Formats: sequence, structure tokens, C-alpha cells
Amino acid sequence: MNVDPHTVRVNREAPPVFVESVVADEKTVEDGRTHLSGPASALARRAVPLRIPPGRGELEFQYAALDFPAPEKERFQYRLQGVDSGWIDAGTRRIAYYNNLSPGRYRFQVAACNQDGVWNTAGAALTVILLPHYWQTLWFRGLLVLAILGLACGTALYAAPRRMQRALARLEQQHAVEKERGRIAKDMHDQIGAGLTQIGLLGEFARRAADHHGAARSHAEKICDTARELAQTLDEIVWMVNPRNDRLNKLGVYLAAYAEEFFQATPIRCRLDIPPGLPAWPLSAELRHKLFLTVKEALTNIAKHSQASEARLQLSLSDSTLEIAVEDDGVGLPSARPGVSCNGLSNMKERIEEIGGAIEIAGRPQGGIRLCLRVPIKDGAVNHEHDPKA
Repeated sequence: MNVDPHTVRVNREAPPVFVESVVADEKTVEDGRTHLSGPASALARRAVPLRIPPGRGELEFQYAALDFPAPEKERFQYRLQGVDSGWIDAGTRRIAYYNNLSPGRYRFQVAACNQDGVWNTAGAALTVILLPHYWQTLWFRGLLVLAILGLACGTALYAAPRRMQRALARLEQQHAVEKERGRIAKDMHDQIGAGLTQIGLLGEFARRAADHHGAARSHAEKICDTARELAQTLDEIVWMVNPRNDRLNKLGVYLAAYAEEFFQATPIRCRLDIPPGLPAWPLSAELRHKLFLTVKEALTNIAKHSQASEARLQLSLSDSTLEIAVEDDGVGLPSARPGVSCNGLSNMKERIEEIGGAIEIAGRPQGGIRLCLRVPIKDGAVNHEHDPKA
């Protein structure tokens, strides 16, 4: 077969391109301005943005090119500015699909070439504007933010009086409890204390009158001893119940007085190291109670088991942590002595841990025991910075 190259003609004319129609959310948008053609400069002058009603953000662009000799060999490429980063080769396909487009302004461009690969680089272009739903508009979002802020402010204004009422109710309840504690302490001191004092006096009279009767004298002495012990216990209970003593400085004064009186009837010397300037920070009744019982048990152990000649009670305050140390120069830790139980030490440790503190028990190099309690008094009590009485 022979071919004469002079008879073969190359089509050097680029085919005109135009956007045939736009379909939004499966509905054709009827607008004569979608039929655009000609050079890009003319399109820029003639193009008017096509406004698409609010929808699902689905767009379909249908485009075409006029190439009469071989329309089936036309090839296309397109892009949607704002979505596509570059040109998309569509081949012979004449439709472009887009889904889930956000409201905004977009520009669709399409170019085509003929069967000989001559491109119409100017192509056609169409600007579309996807209108937002009302909930996607700036004014609606602004109103929504204002509504949320208003709701938050309204909730705060509504909740503030209720919180204040609850706080006042708690304060009233606390005041009522403290008032009741004060009444109980006063009644115990006035009534039970007076009765124990009378029992002690009667026992003393009975002891003096029973000089020649050994059994009667023994019973009378037991009555006197029991009355004194009960009076001492009552004094401790009254001190712990009385809300006036819910202060750090009151705790220091009472521990010092108790230790001094405790060792008066023993051969053990008592040394006190209590700083005079302890602040009047509020303490909870539970914290005072557990601290006193722990110190009392430590002093009792010294008197009963240590065989010491001297005991020392020391209080200090550092970084809102109260430290109480009890020392003696006796025979040492109970674990070093057969037959001596350590239940008392474990009870003290458990009691201090319940109020958020820690306890250390160790032997001294020069002999004896050092027991140290450390309690964060702000965590276990009312913060003094918010107490008007502090």
C-alpha cells in the first residue's frame, strides 16, 4: 500500500470548548450563562458566577468540544480550583464529578485537544458559588457562640446563688455542730466532772475513816484511784470535744501541759521543746484527736516499758507540716526485748496514716527511741488562708 505524504493533512485548529451544563445534587441548574466559549480573556469578561442553592455539595460538570472531522478522538482535562491541585486527565470522558464540597467559591476549568493532539489551552471556565445552609453561615455561628456564652453566663448566674446557699447551709450546719459540741463539753465538765470530784472526795473520806480496816481501806483507795483516772479521761474528752480547741496553738499548749503532768508522778524527767509562736491555724477535731491519742500512747509506752530517766517532747512547724517528736533514753525498741508486743506501735502508725501523715520510729545512737510524726495540717484541716479567724 502506497501513501502520498502530500495528501495527508494535519488538523492544526484547536477545538472550541464549552461547559454544557451543571448538575447540583442530581438537579440540573438551568442557566444560559453556563454555555461559554471563546478565549480566556473573553470568558473572564463574560463570566458571571453561578449561584448554587444550599445542598449536599454534589456537583457534576458536563462539557463538550466541537471537532467535526473526528469528535470521538477528542481528549479532555479539567480542574476545579480550590479542590484539585492540578489538571486531571479525563481522556474522552465528558463529565466531571465532585462530592462533599463545602460552601464557597470555586472555578471550574476544562481544556480539549483534537485527534491530532492540538490543544485548546484557553479552554472554558465557569465560576460557581455554593451557597451555605443557614447553620453554615458566619452569622449563625456567631449567634451560636453568643448563645453558648449566654447559656454559660446564665448557668453561672443561676448556679452561683445556689452554691452560695449550699455554702451558707454548710456553714450553718457546721456552726450548729460546733455549738452542740460546746454544749456537750460544758455539760460533761459541769455535771460528770462534778460527780467524779464528789466521788473522789467521798473515797478520800472513806479511806481516812478506814485506817483500822485493811479491806475497807483498799476498796476506798481503789475508789479514789478510779475517780482520778476517770476525771483525767473526762478532761481529755472535754478538751477534744470543745470546738474552741480546734487550733494549732491550743494543741501545742495542751500537749505540753499533758506531758508535764503525766510524768510528775514518775521518776522520769520531762523536757519540753514547744515553740511559743505557733499560729492559730484551724485543725479538724479528728486530726486533734488522733494526734493526741498517738502522743499519749507514746508517753505511756515510755513510762511503762522504756526504763528511761528522761523523756522529751518536741513540736515544730515547717512548710505547713506539723512535726511532733517524742524521745527517751531508755532500753530501746520493743523488737529488741522478748515478750514485748508491738501492737501499740502499729496502732499509732495506722492512726497517723488515717489523717494523711507519716510516722518514723528509730533507735537513738545514745540509747532509747525517737518517734517522729509528720502531718500536713492544711490537707487534714481547714485552710487557714480562707478562715477569717486565722
